[in-house]
Amino acid sequence: ISIIDADPEMNKSIFEKLSEDGTVIMPLSAVPWSASFGMLVDKFGVMWKFNSEASKFLDSFVD
Repeated sequence: ISIIDADPEMNKSIFEKLSEDGTVIMPLSAVPWSASFGMLVDKFGVMWKFNSEASKFLDSFVD
């Protein structure tokens, strides 16, 4: 499941809750394409990807 374009603070809150008893693959951090990117597998085995501001990054490639 991907959460795209959420506010970085919202990402942090949801990420922390879902990571309880789960496995963090990549902690939330700033990367060139996102102010808040991270991945985890929750306690039920569902993979989550967080990617705030993805639209801004993608829009930079569109004329």
